[in-house]
Amino acid sequence: MTVGAQIAQARIAAGLSLAEVAAKVRLRNSVLAAIESDNFHPCGGEVYARGHVRSIASVLGMNVDELMVDFGLQVKPAVSALGEMASMLQSEKRTLPWAPIMAAAAVVIAGVVGFSLFVGGKNPVIISRADSTLAASVSTDQATAAALPSASEATALITDDVTVVITAISDSSWIAITSDSGTQLFAGILKKGSTKEFHDPQHLRVVIGNAGAVTLAVNGKKLGTPGGSREVLHFDFGTGDPTQG
Repeated sequence: MTVGAQIAQARIAAGLSLAEVAAKVRLRNSVLAAIESDNFHPCGGEVYARGHVRSIASVLGMNVDELMVDFGLQVKPAVSALGEMASMLQSEKRTLPWAPIMAAAAVVIAGVVGFSLFVGGKNPVIISRADSTLAASVSTDQATAAALPSASEATALITDDVTVVITAISDSSWIAITSDSGTQLFAGILKKGSTKEFHDPQHLRVVIGNAGAVTLAVNGKKLGTPGGSREVLHFDFGTGDPTQG
């Protein structure tokens, strides 16, 4: 389970609202909501994000040391990518306009971090996104793959705004939905047989705690079951067709 999902789960288990925890650690609600969605960019940098995560874990009575290890593993791929890019540029023998190159490198890495799909566990899988559409399913479960609809079945009309519909079909699942502004629209248990629908003009961040138990429909497109049983998945959805990468 990712750092954000662990924090959200601990907060809900403690019976605390987003606003209550944010007040205790002196953070804006939108920043805490972003952290629970594994979006650490609003923290202002890795050092600040690390401090915020540590404070939140302490307030919620979590194992701080274990959570910080998970945090390091989760953010390490993006940090390593930036280091590799810097090393490559330094090895270049020609005279280059360093200021614009490094600025461009920072933008690229920020894009990778901002639109990454984090999958929980000690060794998170990261799938970079060029935009906010669904690039691919990370599940290797053959039964899940067979359950995905064909192109002819996914024929619903694409909506102008971002619309996400989640239905719990085989079991209950914890889900969290955050708007483009950082407002948490929902965080809790979606019971078996229940459906919830969410909207935003630009962007929705979605966390699913039991991907094998639910089906997704995004902007009118039926995406089927996105993962395996008890698999934690994070998605960033924008406007348009989510199946077009």
